[in-house]
Amino acid sequence: MLRTSCVIVLGCAVMTGLIAVTPLAAQECVLFEDDFESGSLDPWTLLHGKWSVHDWGGEYGKVLRGEGEGKPKCDVKCYQSGFAYVTEGKGWMNYVFEYDIRITDQWDFTSVFRVSKPKKGFYVLNMIEYRDRTDLSDFCPQERVLSEDYPIEIDTWYHVKVTVEGRHITVEVDGDPVFDVVVDDPIEHPGTVGFIIWPDFRERCRGRVIFYDNVKVTSLGGRCESINNLGAKCKTRRVTATARTNLCEGTELSLTLSDVITRTCRVKGNGKCKVAWKGVTTERDHIVRIDDCDRFKRIVRCDDR
Repeated sequence: MLRTSCVIVLGCAVMTGLIAVTPLAAQECVLFEDDFESGSLDPWTLLHGKWSVHDWGGEYGKVLRGEGEGKPKCDVKCYQSGFAYVTEGKGWMNYVFEYDIRITDQWDFTSVFRVSKPKKGFYVLNMIEYRDRTDLSDFCPQERVLSEDYPIEIDTWYHVKVTVEGRHITVEVDGDPVFDVVVDDPIEHPGTVGFIIWPDFRERCRGRVIFYDNVKVTSLGGRCESINNLGAKCKTRRVTATARTNLCEGTELSLTLSDVITRTCRVKGNGKCKVAWKGVTTERDHIVRIDDCDRFKRIVRCDDR
């Protein structure tokens, strides 16, 4: 069935070029999953609005219910009246973000990704029912870059899939390609995912109700692409290095010190992998590398203190 609406992707970036949607890297593992059947919202940070688990019944069972506050609060120079995001995901960089969503009136629904801090730049995907168009915009300040038609309907469930890998972003709705974009000036910090509820400005900013379900975040394949950063330090002739990743728990990484001594670690559930070298030579620079990932290296110097 043909559906008409508006899809907006926003972020502190200039985005150019729409091409046919093509598959990105193979998926590695599930970073986060919530179907709300537990009835708990502990994994979520709830900034504005009224959020609760609602018993929808049928195939959806329990779902997330978000209701915007009637008087909007400002947090990122916008007027969202509801904001919820996954607490644990601030180190995620390249991933697939999927969810089911349903609006209850003629307005819009919004999801966010690469959120590190609410006041910093992040991407926003906004699907607007009453405008019957797709907008691609810069979030700070909000400037529309591109528009396309993509209708949606109220009181209908949709499955949305967002893939973000470096500067490459794709969006699908119910399996239909919406756009494929390469960002010229991307938001390069890692960040989590979540939802925003905008107030209805047509009726004195009244609160609105939106339902969500089956939220899932999956890491993208490729070992180097799934590594977010590498830190290293030296104290009393002992070098320690920590890699922060989107890799699956138990994945092995090899780190080498000064192209000589290699240590292996396994990624933990929090995505971190840590190794150490003792008895390091003082008064010279040492280079820590992640094997086969040339862009990740750190230079450290040890002394006797």
